[in-house]
Amino acid sequence: MGLSTQTACLCQKVEKCLGDMAAMFEVHWFDYCLRQCLWRFKLVVYRSQAQGIVMRKSNWRVVMAGGMLLALVAVFFFIMMDMAPKSNDPVELMRTVGTVSGIVSGVALAMIVFGYIGRKV
Repeated sequence: MGLSTQTACLCQKVEKCLGDMAAMFEVHWFDYCLRQCLWRFKLVVYRSQAQGIVMRKSNWRVVMAGGMLLALVAVFFFIMMDMAPKSNDPVELMRTVGTVSGIVSGVALAMIVFGYIGRKV
């Protein structure tokens, strides 16, 4: 059973159950049905005027790696904040730690965003 057959079967089920709801909220029925069906397959749908419908699948490994990197940055920052009073130049140490933490957390956030956007299916 291919993806299009599964999508058609799921659309028919959604249409039977939620037919009145689409009219109530003034949603175009085909778009509503298609979004509901694709949501079941955990696909993110974006509309592009040039390409029509573009389906993307999230890359959860990259999202998880970015989240773990973000957590490690927070741990590193707080450990170094505890060590700063023992340093010869605590201001310069925290400036360097803040710069490194900011850059790495920016990379981690970019990984999370691009992982969630995913790749074309």
